Amino acid sequence: MSWVSVHAFHQGDLDALLTAGVVPLAERLAGDGLAVRWFFLRYWDGGPHLRVRVLAAEGQEARVERELVDGLGAYLRAHPSGTLDADAYRRMAAELARMEGMAAHEAEPRPNDTAQPVPYVPERHVYGEREALAAAERHFAESSRIAAGVVAAGTPQGRRRGLALSAALLALAVAEPDLDDVAARFAAGAQAAITAARDAGMPDLSASYLPQRERLLAHARDLWRLAATGPQQDDDEDDAHIAWLRSVRALRQRLEAARAAGDLDVEPPRSPFTWQTAHLPGGPPAAVRGVLLRAAHLFNNRLGVPISEEIHINYLIGRTLADLAPNREPTTVRTP
Repeated sequence: MSWVSVHAFHQGDLDALLTAGVVPLAERLAGDGLAVRWFFLRYWDGGPHLRVRVLAAEGQEARVERELVDGLGAYLRAHPSGTLDADAYRRMAAELARMEGMAAHEAEPRPNDTAQPVPYVPERHVYGEREALAAAERHFAESSRIAAGVVAAGTPQGRRRGLALSAALLALAVAEPDLDDVAARFAAGAQAAITAARDAGMPDLSASYLPQRERLLAHARDLWRLAATGPQQDDDEDDAHIAWLRSVRALRQRLEAARAAGDLDVEPPRSPFTWQTAHLPGGPPAAVRGVLLRAAHLFNNRLGVPISEEIHINYLIGRTLADLAPNREPTTVRTP
């Protein structure tokens, strides 16, 4: 079995492309026995698009690719979108590449409203080899199903942001069960993060935290308890929080086994949650924790939460955990 990858370039509603184009097609391929699992990502390189990866059944790779190109192409032709000006694309791409630390990106936009086969190149330097990579890809499929369900339900952006925050906290809780220890480590670096946000011209981040501080503190405590006990038999299987927790707990177990087998010999991957990982213990488990937080970042991507809002979420998490440290006064913004 091997992965088939098709990128669907579309400058219209990517939520609609996902729910009305990608999901029915991928589910049909799986139902017909042509595919084992699938996942998707939103991305910008070459123009806004969805990256659709399908693990084809043995010997079915060519047919799966043809079905994806034809099916997604038909959707795109039936739902034409406006075209991004080439100069506007170049400016957007340069800025996003800078934010992501990319050394290179596509200089020109690809043809809009097209479905193009593009090889899937696994990020082995991020997710490891063999069993570690397989564990990550299995989680990607579970994460995609959860996110697609949230999007299909018409969930507004505000609730998606709330879910993104909860998912990241749950990933941290699964990685680091000792909340007091995590909080103490975050508290040690909190003031530097607050000052950096102020100096970067983002004072609104602090203003957004203080009014909801008590609610966020209680929410974080609840999520750590939930992560410790795990989902219960009577929990709603369709609840996105529960489904995410099940998936991320299973991912950690598989990654730990893969690490013990030597399949996860990688540096902790970068993500918008890098600040969190920098304030947690190092050593071999750091790779597992880094992948779990990278998974939370990719879940946000699938939900359609942009990087700018992830930065805000990241800040709220840092402030919340810092203020949970024992015997700590609430963090404040110091003036120069």
